[in-house]
Amino acid sequence: MRRLAIVPLTALLIVSLSLAGSAPATGAVPLDPVGILVDMAGNEVIEPGEIFGLAPIWHNGTGGDVDVTGTLSNATGPAGATYTILNSTADYDIIPNGGNGSCWDRPQLDCYLLQVNDPNPRPTLHWHMTVTETLSTGEVKTWSLHIGRSFADNSPTVANYRFVETIFHHGITAGCNTKTPPWYCPTLPVTREQMAIFLLRAKEGGGFTPPPVGTPTFADVPASSPYARWIEELVDRGVTAGCATNPRRYCPKNVVTRQEMAIFLLRTLEGGSYSPPPVGTPTFTDVPASSPYARWIEDLFDRFIVAGCDTSPPRYCPTDPVSRRAMSVFLKRTFNLILYGP
Repeated sequence: MRRLAIVPLTALLIVSLSLAGSAPATGAVPLDPVGILVDMAGNEVIEPGEIFGLAPIWHNGTGGDVDVTGTLSNATGPAGATYTILNSTADYDIIPNGGNGSCWDRPQLDCYLLQVNDPNPRPTLHWHMTVTETLSTGEVKTWSLHIGRSFADNSPTVANYRFVETIFHHGITAGCNTKTPPWYCPTLPVTREQMAIFLLRAKEGGGFTPPPVGTPTFADVPASSPYARWIEELVDRGVTAGCATNPRRYCPKNVVTRQEMAIFLLRTLEGGSYSPPPVGTPTFTDVPASSPYARWIEDLFDRFIVAGCDTSPPRYCPTDPVSRRAMSVFLKRTFNLILYGP
C-alpha cells in the first residue's frame, strides 16, 4: 500500500515571496488566523521561566497580495506569575493571495518574543496565558497559550513530552495521582478500562461523558464501576466486543497491546464498521500479512500515526504493551489534537 504524500511543514506554513505574483493590496483587508508556532528553536512548548518566540500564521483569501505587520499587547494570565512581552512587533512581509504567512520565515527579530516567569507554586494546574495581536490590516486576535511542565514526571527533555502536554491540554488526562504537581506515570502500561476513557475523550473532547449504564454488557464490568459507562459506549459504537464469551467479558484490567490498539484507534476514529484495505507487502518484519492485525497496523502506518518500534529491521513490536507515554502519541496523531492553534 502506498503511503500518503507528506507536504513539508515549511510549505504549509511559510509562503515564499517568489510566489507572490500580484501587487500588494492596500487598506484594511480581512485575514484569517489558521495556526501559531511557539518556542520554534526549542521543543515547541512554552515552559515557565522560558523566553520564547511566537509566530502566528494568517491566511490571505482577500483577492490580492497583502503587506502585513503586527503588534502584540495585553500579555496576561492567572495571578501569581509575570507575563512580559520582550519584542512586541512582527513583520509578515507580503502574504500572497491564497497563501499563508508567518513571521517565522523572516529574521528572528521579526517575530514576537515573550517570557513567563517560573513562580512557586504554579498558579494553576492547567495554566494558560493570553496575548492580543493587532495586524496592520485591522484584524485583532487574542491568542491562548498553554504553559507546559504540567507533570512532575514528564520532563521537557523527553521525546514525547509535547504529546503528553497536548492530551492534558485537551482534557483527556489529569495524570495518574493527585500530587501537586501531579504525575503522569508515562512508563506505566494502559489497561483496557483506562483506554476506554482515553479514546472517547480524544474523539469527543475532554468534557464528554457517556450516558449512564443500564444493564451491563460484560460480566466483569458491573454498572458500579467508574469505567462502566465508557466501556459500554465503546460497545454501542461497535469499537469492542469484549475479550471472551460465555460469559461475555471485557477483561478491564488487562494491558492493551500495540496490535490491539491499532483496531481500537481506527474503529473509534472511523466508526465500528470500518475495515482497512488489504495488505500488500507488509511494512514491518514482525507483522506478516497473515496477521489479523496487519491491515490495521498498516493503516496506522499509512496515516503517519506510527513508525514502528525499531528500524533495522523495521518492526512494530505488536505484542508489547502500550505505555501511557506511547498512548499520548497514538491519541495526538490519530485525532489530530493541536496544542497551540487558532
